[in-house]
Formats: sequence, C-alpha cells, structure tokens
Amino acid sequence: MYALGKGLYNTEDEKVAEQKFLEFLKKWENEEFLKELRKDWKETLKKLLKGERDDLLATFVKKDQQEGRLTYGTFFAPSRKIKLHIFYEKGLEGKLKDFEKGFKNALRLAKNFVGNAEIELAKEPRPIEDIIPNLEKLKRLDLDNLKHEDSLDLLFSLIYFACRIKNLKAIAEKEKSLVGALLLLNTDVREANGGYGFWDYFSFVYDFFGVPVQTLNKQTIEVLSNPNPKKDEIKHINSVFKNLFISLLKDYKGLSFEFEGFELPPRLNIYLILEKPSTGFCYQRSNPDAKPYRHFLYEIYSLKVEGNKAEVEVEDKTILLTGGLDSERDRLRRWIEDKVYSENVRFCFITAGKWEDSYLEEIVAQSQEREKIKQKSLFVEYSELPTAYISERAEEDCFVIYTTEFERLKERLKIKDDRLSTAIAIKPASVKKEDFKLDGEHFYHSALQVFSIKGPGWEREEVYSEKKNLFLFSVLSLSLYESESFITPYSKLDLWQKKKTVYLNIRRNNWEYKMPLNTVLYEMLYLLGKVPDDV
Repeated sequence: MYALGKGLYNTEDEKVAEQKFLEFLKKWENEEFLKELRKDWKETLKKLLKGERDDLLATFVKKDQQEGRLTYGTFFAPSRKIKLHIFYEKGLEGKLKDFEKGFKNALRLAKNFVGNAEIELAKEPRPIEDIIPNLEKLKRLDLDNLKHEDSLDLLFSLIYFACRIKNLKAIAEKEKSLVGALLLLNTDVREANGGYGFWDYFSFVYDFFGVPVQTLNKQTIEVLSNPNPKKDEIKHINSVFKNLFISLLKDYKGLSFEFEGFELPPRLNIYLILEKPSTGFCYQRSNPDAKPYRHFLYEIYSLKVEGNKAEVEVEDKTILLTGGLDSERDRLRRWIEDKVYSENVRFCFITAGKWEDSYLEEIVAQSQEREKIKQKSLFVEYSELPTAYISERAEEDCFVIYTTEFERLKERLKIKDDRLSTAIAIKPASVKKEDFKLDGEHFYHSALQVFSIKGPGWEREEVYSEKKNLFLFSVLSLSLYESESFITPYSKLDLWQKKKTVYLNIRRNNWEYKMPLNTVLYEMLYLLGKVPDDV
C-alpha cells in the first residue's frame, strides 16, 4: 500500500517497475526512510482508532485488568545428565575447539538457570553429513522447481536423518538417559541468502520424535565460542544459553508452576489434544469444490492440577492417515473413552480451522460415550489474526482479550464471522532487541492467537465459572509450556503449517506425480513409527 501511495508502479514497463520495487525494498536499511515510514504508520493507527480508516487489517489492542495469574514456573527433566553429539557443517572445523571450551564455560555461567543439569559433549565432533547426507547438494536445490532427481535426493536425506534421530531416541529409552545432538550450521537467516529453505522439514522430524536436538547458527556459535567473556558479554551469553537449553530438552521437559485467580476443582487432570493437519493433497478432479484430504498429527499433553500448583508434560504423539487403518483411529478413541470416566479428568481439544473439518469431531461422534465426552470437554478452534502493536515501553507483558473486546475488535476490522460466540486472543510480549528499535522506541509486529469455542459468551461477570476458567487456564498453560524463553512467558503454538509448501515431483511408469513434502513427511514418520528399534 505504501509503495502504491508513493507511485512506484506508475509505469507500464515491467522491468522498470521491478527495478524501482527492488530499490524500494532496499530502503529498509536506511534509518531516515524507516523513521518516515514509522511516522506515517503512527498517523495511520491514530486514524484507525478514531474510526477514520476502515481499509486496514490492523489495530491497537490494549491490556485490560488482570484475572488469573501464572508464575513463570520451573522446567524439569527425567535425567540430570545429557550427552550431546556435535555435528558441524563444512567451514566450521577451525572453530570447534573454541566452541567446546566456550560451551562448557557458558554452562557454568548459566548454573542459576540450568540448575543441577549436567551436559556432556561427545569427544569427537563429526561432520554433519554423517547425519544429513548430501547437505551441500541440498543447499543448491531450487525448492520452487524440484526435479525428479532433486526430489529423491531430498527425500533420501530426510529419511536417513529421521532414522538417525529415531535411533537416538531408542538409545535414550534403553539407557534411561538423555542423548541428543547439537547441529552447528554455517549460516544465519539475518545474512543475505542466509538460512536453508528446506530446514523446516528437518526440524519437523526432530520435533516429532522429541529428541534433544538443537541447531546453532553462526551468530550463536560465535557468542558461545568466547571462553573468556567480558563482564558485559556474560549477560548475553547467559540469555543465549538459557533459551538454547530449554529448546534442547524438547518433549523430555516438564513444567511446574503455581497459579491464582482461576476457579478450578482442587484436583484436576486436563488432557490437551492438539490436532495438527498436514498440507492438503489429492483434490478430486471431477469435483473442483471438494475439500482436500489431510493427515493429522496429534500431540497430547497432560496438565495436572493440585491446589494452586500445576504440571505440564507431553503424554503421547500419534499420526492418523487419511484412509488409514481403522485400528489406529479406534486406539485413540478407546484412549479417550478410558479416561473420561475418571471424575477429575477433563479434555481440551484444539484444532486449526473449523471443528466440523476436524478428524477429532468424527472420532468423538463415533464413540458410544460421546455425550459423556462432550460434557467433560472443550472443543477449541485456533486461528491467527494479523495486528500491529507499537509499545511505548518494552516491559509490556502478554495479555488476553475476552469475547466482548474481541467482538469489538472484529467489528472495527470489518470481519464478519458469526460462527462462534466465545473467543479469547493471546498477544505475545514485545521483544527487547535492538533489531526492533527505531527512534529510541521498541516496536514489534505479531499476530493475535485466537482461540474460539461454541456456546454462550463466558465473560468475567458470567456464571459459567468452571468452563470459562478451564478454557483460559488450559490455553495459557500450554502456551507457557511451549515457550523457550525465560523472558517471554507465552509462545505461539505451532498448530498450522503456514510456511510455503515445497512440492516433490516424482516420475513413475511414465507418469509424474506432484506431492506436497509436508504430507509425505507425515506418511514417512508414520511408517518409521512401525519399524522396530535396533540399538
């Protein structure tokens, strides 16, 4: 919009327009241009708040009075000792000794946050090709136009990597200890052409298995490779190491915290079931309006409440394939039925998109105990709403927007959606980094996480006490668990793959098949889960 307003496209020459647009994009490096843009943006927001503009999907949202509170909490793990294997990318060979020394020193400096955890680095670092074959070749792939051979190379590397990660998990379970890996990458997304476009698919693999695997980019390696930091550098090293450590623990971590202000039974076990759909695939050619098929990944969390204390842990993960075995679906249904008769059990089902499109809806509907399940469950739909938020103080915390406030927000944004009458939205905290600072003031653009359920509007003054509190407490607790930061208490839930989809092109019997890689990954991980461990 800004580009159009400045007349950058008042030409019929596409090459000239393209060149001017590229020049415009490069202006973000110019501080004076950023100040001008920010000044325009502030004026636009003022007009929006006064109701003078109705053509933007953006608005201020303000913090309201507090209701319930959660403490930051304490992470715990089943083992004090963690053994990490180091895999390094080509070009980092000369930095390995300094990194190992600096890493051990950072562990010592961060003892107040890491507690009594002991991290052992394997003696011999190994090239990253030992766990991700053909990495150099993958870096040269054109992900927007994968050929048959390219697709096979990428698939082979992913399958090999997944087998190695699965093996790490089997070793950890057999030895009853934590075994993981540090992957040292010779890149940084903040650099020109930095980062690897295919990496999201590799991280999907180790996130699924929940094994302690953590990637470190060039900047982080540089920070941790300082064996003798100055006093002003120690704080930054602590911050980097703390976040690294929490992220490293993956599914093996648990979180205990205290709370107040939520009206809940004194003893409660809430099962939070997150439904993560794959990319859609296989549209029916005869019916262009038909919905695509999807596979579903289910992550199950246990949230136990005792008085004013609570603990969150990963309970299980499972994948259900479209057109898959009925026994897989029945196993999940029977698990829900077995739990529902416990007096202290509640369920919170969270799906990305409409509940009517959820596979969970079908599973619950087919249960003979469906009425009992519905009585003890919340069925939550998740979505995101783009907003803009500029804080005058960087100390702003996260906050919750309730139904009435959210309805006013939707009305202001000209959003028509009458499907749901109860909604809360969580706004992540502002980021305290110089990268997000301009003209002496911090700014941060994010999206509201919107959680909606059907039913009456449970506002503060309403009488729907338990479900209202259960709704808010469950969502906040899960967001707190997913946070990888000691500073930012709530994180965004990774419920929907909104990133650009890579498509594989596979030739077979003179036919070429185009398949979304995300969907193939679901199938690959499902099949690997059926392969016996060999350790």
